[in-house]
Amino acid sequence: MPTRRRNIGGLCLSPETQALLQQRQDVFRAKFGRNPHPMEPLLFDPDADEPRPLDEHRVKGAMVDAMRRAGFDPAAIYAFQKTDLVATTRNAEDLADDELEEWRAAIFEYHLLLNPN
Repeated sequence: MPTRRRNIGGLCLSPETQALLQQRQDVFRAKFGRNPHPMEPLLFDPDADEPRPLDEHRVKGAMVDAMRRAGFDPAAIYAFQKTDLVATTRNAEDLADDELEEWRAAIFEYHLLLNPN
């Protein structure tokens, strides 16, 4: 039974997203010598011999490192570590009210930890 290929060209995605997905498929082919099967991760563990998702802690650690290098506010990094969210002026309206409240509470907590008085 032939496997279905992911046809990213038919999806309603921005050109940048399509290029990123194509790049991830190319990386998958280079690593595993074949096209990805449906439901296989395109963001995979590069040290694994078979396709498996990246370790959540490894991804989160890389994200925190990237945020630091990019000059993110330490309060925002703390909030990300507490909530797994990144709230910006561009995406805040996409967050649920409880997510945004959780983010704001983490920012507040960060400032309290720095200045408890």
